[in-house]
Amino acid sequence: MIKKNGIIFKGIVKNIKPVFDHPLLWEDQLKTLEGSRFDLIIEKETKPKTVSQLGYLFGGVIETTCLGSTCFEGWTKEEVLGYLLTKLTSYPKEVHYPDGHIEIIITHDDISMYDKDQMKVFIDKAIIFLSSTHGLVVLTPDEYRYEKYFGKIHKKEKEW
Repeated sequence: MIKKNGIIFKGIVKNIKPVFDHPLLWEDQLKTLEGSRFDLIIEKETKPKTVSQLGYLFGGVIETTCLGSTCFEGWTKEEVLGYLLTKLTSYPKEVHYPDGHIEIIITHDDISMYDKDQMKVFIDKAIIFLSSTHGLVVLTPDEYRYEKYFGKIHKKEKEW
């Protein structure tokens, strides 16, 4: 993968040594840097949040549980998400103005920047918060799938 001023090399560490996915490309890049200084940034690979996580958060937790309760009656999905973000991820941030004035504002995370692990932590916190603060029972992803399937079968039986 090409980055702004270089290439990202992916691999794994074995016995405290990097083993690259494309070792020949690594060697070619090193040859072009012969005699030059360079920056090497090593980061742990992250996995993007999954469609299942988003489906569980928006379809199960927010839409089915929250919007289906009297606690959030009349709210939109976006309002519930904003409420959860404010309650669970808020932190103070300093804003420095050109005149030297410093203001402290309260801001919160943006889940669009979350990776898979961060999203899991947020969903877990949301479930605990909704249960302890609002008395809501949040089902597991499998229970939501079962309920959706069972609900369709149950409706068909009533129609007959």
